[in-house]
Amino acid sequence: DHGAQIIAGPPRPGDRRLWQGDNPDFTDTVGEVRLGRNVHVANFCVLQGHGGLQIGDNITTASGSKVYSMSHHHANPADPSDRHKYKFSTMAPARDQSLVAAPVVLQDDAALGLNSVVLPGVTLGAGSWVAAGSVVTRSLPANVLAGGAPARVLREDLTPGWSVPGRG
Repeated sequence: DHGAQIIAGPPRPGDRRLWQGDNPDFTDTVGEVRLGRNVHVANFCVLQGHGGLQIGDNITTASGSKVYSMSHHHANPADPSDRHKYKFSTMAPARDQSLVAAPVVLQDDAALGLNSVVLPGVTLGAGSWVAAGSVVTRSLPANVLAGGAPARVLREDLTPGWSVPGRG
């Protein structure tokens, strides 16, 4: 849709620290974005695949949702003893920047709600939904509804026939 961005290419850290994590559900190549069949990327979504991004079949990313497989980090995850004060600004000298990258996987039949954010290394399990405005920092199992910041499981077993609590 209008204003959607899909960004790919392997990380190029230069002099910045880069920690490249893994995701056991990821089967593609770091830096690549793979979209399955029947994928809808709504208005103003960002799908950033520098760390790798795999999107399964029958996925919707609602307006304003964002998926990041690479981001700045406040520390050096590769060296916990590193006490350097890293900066978030891309305008800071490269030696003062730390990046974390890890593949993201959205499995078949999953959905991201309006303005939700998925961070590096996350797998969204098949059939799971993320509520509007949520921030997903950890992988979610299949067939759950998750929400909040950070997102947590609000309802398990999203199978046909379930209803919203208090609405029958």
